[in-house]
Amino acid sequence: MPVFGLRRADGSFEAFVEPPVQLQNTGNLHDDVRSGMGKVVRVVERYIARYPEQWVMFEPVWKLPEGVTG
Repeated sequence: MPVFGLRRADGSFEAFVEPPVQLQNTGNLHDDVRSGMGKVVRVVERYIARYPEQWVMFEPVWKLPEGVTG
């Protein structure tokens, strides 16, 4: 069940609880994981698009050129 927290300007928080993601078990683990992750990612993408200023990455996504810090 995807759950998201949004920090408001006054320092309070608002929580959003999405319906459970319906996963399938077809017996093909690779395809089932791929399908399930696609469903989860689509929900996350909606929140990132709606509140991009709230998104934080805790791990590097892109390798920076040598000598560049970020």
